[in-house]
Amino acid sequence: MHILGDDGLELRVIEHEAERGLNYVAYDMSVDEAAADAYNESREESADEMEAASDGVHYLLPGSYSVQVRLCDAQASTPLEVSSR
Repeated sequence: MHILGDDGLELRVIEHEAERGLNYVAYDMSVDEAAADAYNESREESADEMEAASDGVHYLLPGSYSVQVRLCDAQASTPLEVSSR
């Protein structure tokens, strides 16, 4: 599962070995530190920065993202709207 910013920047990759049937993947809206840094660098200075929360983890800011799932040669994507922190 890939979490992408509205500009296509890959913010998080979660590996999951799918099994036959219905699969669930837990996601806590966290972002890899290196991806958070890249996200901050790609934004205008006036934009909110993705900073670490009190637990030391970076989380998605309110905004538009997409969730992309890939399996073999197949791929599906859906929008993800984050309305608050």
